[in-house]
Amino acid sequence: MLRLLGLLLLCWAWASAPAAAPAPPAAPAPATAPTPTSPLPQPNRLLAQSLYVDLHGHLPIEQVQARPFEPVPALLARGYFDGAHWLRLVVRPAYAGERLVLRLRPSYLDALTLYHADPARPGAWLAQHSGDRVPFGLRPYASVVLGFELFPATETVYYLRLQSTSTHLLKVEVLPWQAARLADIRLGMLKWTYLAIMLWILFSACFAFAAQRDALLGWFALAQAVFVAYAFAIMGYWAALLPQHSADIPTSLLVLLIAPTTYWFHHQLAAQFQPPAWLMHGMKGLVLASCIGLLLYALGHARLALQINLIWSLVLALMLPLLATLARHSAAPSLSALRAVYGASALVLLWSLGTLLGWLPLAADLAMYGILLQGFLSALLMALLLYLRARVLVQQQAQARTQWAMAQQRNELDRQRLQEQQRFVAMLTHEIKTPLATVQFSLDTLQVQGPARARIDRALADMNLLVERCRQSDQFEHQALGDEMRPCDLLALVQQALASSVNANEAQRVRVQAAPSAYPLTSDPYLIGIVLGNLLDNALKYAAPQSAIDLRVQAAADAQGRAGWQIELDNALRPAGAPDLERVFQKYYRAPAAHGKVGSGLGLHLSHAIAQQLGGALGCTLLGHERIRFTLWLPQ
Repeated sequence: MLRLLGLLLLCWAWASAPAAAPAPPAAPAPATAPTPTSPLPQPNRLLAQSLYVDLHGHLPIEQVQARPFEPVPALLARGYFDGAHWLRLVVRPAYAGERLVLRLRPSYLDALTLYHADPARPGAWLAQHSGDRVPFGLRPYASVVLGFELFPATETVYYLRLQSTSTHLLKVEVLPWQAARLADIRLGMLKWTYLAIMLWILFSACFAFAAQRDALLGWFALAQAVFVAYAFAIMGYWAALLPQHSADIPTSLLVLLIAPTTYWFHHQLAAQFQPPAWLMHGMKGLVLASCIGLLLYALGHARLALQINLIWSLVLALMLPLLATLARHSAAPSLSALRAVYGASALVLLWSLGTLLGWLPLAADLAMYGILLQGFLSALLMALLLYLRARVLVQQQAQARTQWAMAQQRNELDRQRLQEQQRFVAMLTHEIKTPLATVQFSLDTLQVQGPARARIDRALADMNLLVERCRQSDQFEHQALGDEMRPCDLLALVQQALASSVNANEAQRVRVQAAPSAYPLTSDPYLIGIVLGNLLDNALKYAAPQSAIDLRVQAAADAQGRAGWQIELDNALRPAGAPDLERVFQKYYRAPAAHGKVGSGLGLHLSHAIAQQLGGALGCTLLGHERIRFTLWLPQ
């Protein structure tokens, strides 16, 4: 893979290098042309350069040449400026048969005009134009690097005027034509190597987004795509692709588009780590504020838009470490990784802005390409962070898939156990009820009477009730007891439960207190019958012997104010005491006083669940130390 990438980079570098065409015929050298004193000519023919600042940018060359110029270093770095900068360049004479190139960088400067005296007209000036606003096909030097061709026969003074909406950053060289082309080739190789790595990061992010559908990767890919297009523009390649059009507008728009896309990506990334809300609102405000630059540019205020864009970049450089420092939630890959990357990104961003504005005394090449180096280092840092994040997410997804598969296996085992349990309960109820029916039939045939018959009947009834409760509980847990809501009368259901669930002798113990009127409600009579039967059986079985049981039916509203009916069932406690109220509705729970009775611990649990299914409630309270009350509320 690395060999393939290296081969690809070499091919790109070769393709980007201009063809080594033979030099066109040079201008005829005059008889006074100097001869070289050594076989190797000097590479840079620029003797001196000095600067004059035209604050308003309106002075003509005739006035500027008479103004005082001040010496300046090889790199001019003056930030954003509304006026014009004039450079007075003193160039050595060309050797016989040689032509020179005034080589100017960076390539995104808007307007450059070179003035030199017209030898045919004393006092007149010849002007040549280049820059981002000049179509590539009309430039005097055919290269992505700006420049002019010179033919100085003697030591000559040239005046170069720079005016640009971008930062006034300029490096000037005067090289022989062959040296200039060689420098262009080397610079082209570096540029395409840079673009190849940035495109590799972009395509990797796109492929990762397509595979993982992680929105954060999508935002990073968008921000990276805008920056790569911007780098392509300021390197001069947009102008070469559009030889008949100005490259100034697309370059400026890409500069302004970098801000909102980059800021929104950082907002989405920081949101994973939950920094303070006011900081997140600040990031959203920064995104919206960066869009103001596009509006200002559309209104014709290009320089103001770019200056404001630079201010927002400085704000971002301060906000990034603050976001990482105040974040408290650790997300993938880790909070420490975010802090390290954001700290480094802030330093790189401040460094690049400082070099762009001339605040930092660094080498000329670093200053000219500081913003590209910042984008390169930031892209590497963000790509590393997202790679670590993606690796953590992949591990988490693998763990989630494993857990899901294990959960599916557990669910399948549970389903098989439940099916086995259902088959067992169905078999049990069928196999037990059949012998019970046989015993009952045999007793009727033998005509057993007296107390012995009563005990046998009671035992058979308890066994039938136990089997029935097991069957009903199993049906309820497997959602086989669905409710069939229809109009019914609650008092009639109470009377039916007394008639079907209580024998005649015990029914006399139940004292029903209800007004002689209808108690209409819409519910499931069958399920209500189960609840009432369980409550009556529980009261008769566990109440004090021969004690009365009070059953009251009355209107009542629940805690939410819904109208309904309430049934209260009171009975006296046995000497063994009351059940545990916190556990009385738990499955299989039986109070100490119930251990001497036949039971399953399912009746009250099932009744409580059915009451909730019907939209009602079932509760239990103690009335002092001698009585207990079960309260059933059902909505009308």
